[in-house]
Amino acid sequence: AADGNAFLGFVHVATGRFPGPELYGDQEPGVTGVIRCLTYQPGRRDAGQALLDAARRHLAEQGAGRILAFPNNGYVFQRFAYGELPDLCAHTAALFLINGFRVARGEVFMRWRDYGSACLPEAASTADISVQHRDKAGRALPSVVVTAKLDGHLVGVCEGHSFGLWGDSDVSHETVVLGPMDVEDDFQGRGWGKVLSYTMLAEARTLGYRHCATSTQQDNHRAQLFYTNMGFEVTDVAHSYLLDL
Repeated sequence: AADGNAFLGFVHVATGRFPGPELYGDQEPGVTGVIRCLTYQPGRRDAGQALLDAARRHLAEQGAGRILAFPNNGYVFQRFAYGELPDLCAHTAALFLINGFRVARGEVFMRWRDYGSACLPEAASTADISVQHRDKAGRALPSVVVTAKLDGHLVGVCEGHSFGLWGDSDVSHETVVLGPMDVEDDFQGRGWGKVLSYTMLAEARTLGYRHCATSTQQDNHRAQLFYTNMGFEVTDVAHSYLLDL
């Protein structure tokens, strides 16, 4: 969309079968139209509406039975490849909602600034703890993988990866992304999440990381409580949107 030589926005669309997290439980997803990104300048609702109308017409002509906007798998530079639309982009979110879209899923993004200067508690454990480094790519610091086993049984795994894999700023390379972290069902609720995460963060600090970031689904309140009690602060909430045609 343009006004003369002035760029006002763009929309990126595609079609396909998309059994993503927004459509879980749908065994026959059929052809789904995807709006991977739509952006327009605040104050130019005419441009945003024109882009959305054009995307909807095009996807309908391609046989899409519905449109999924801002799916979970986004551009690589978009907050470690999460594609949901930030609520901070209120003018774009509102445009989708007034055009009949509904929220499909949400993601909560959190950051712990200067965790490297914090006094991390000792992650005492009777488990067999394994800490491994994965080769770095370019300027990115190595990844960290922590595995815990107890009497030969897997307890859980926690990974930490450089934000520098997704962005090339100095702050990105100083930030470790906590996740994925999984604790086996039989060991949940017994403090293993703290053991795994604090071990990973302590190891990451020795490698040169200063900050930490993570995210969780909006309805995963247990995880949000866990991370915010550790010291994380919510920086953003983002959503995907769905429209049945």
